[in-house]
Amino acid sequence: MARKILELVSSPRKNGNSTLLAHAIADGARSVGARIETVSLHRLNIRPCTACDKCHIVDDRFCVIRDDMQKLYAKIVAADGLIYASPVYWFTVSAQMKLFMDRCYALGGPGGYALRGKRIAVALTYGDADPFRSGAVNALRTFQDA
Repeated sequence: MARKILELVSSPRKNGNSTLLAHAIADGARSVGARIETVSLHRLNIRPCTACDKCHIVDDRFCVIRDDMQKLYAKIVAADGLIYASPVYWFTVSAQMKLFMDRCYALGGPGGYALRGKRIAVALTYGDADPFRSGAVNALRTFQDA
């Protein structure tokens, strides 16, 4: 059975460096039989978390906010693995990726943590040779801490 991989790219540039890097990772997975679905977070309407905490109180199929994130929750749950791709802007991930990650808080609701057991790859691009000075370390820590 082929693995399902969800590739989440967050650069506003269609063929930005982080997107190209994520595609290379996806190509590697595809070469061993994985099925890849790519989602451009920049093109979606994802609203900010309102901190209502309803996602952790009642099972409302994740978040009560009705926007494009609702489509992504089902894709995340169905995926065997995820590829996160982000350029590093202002010392961390892009705004599009951070907005998405904040809304992933709902993945830890009454049904358990939906990312448990999934394989995850992170592709970051940044414009400085020093990962500390560029903010790449902060971006990586964002994923590690999540």
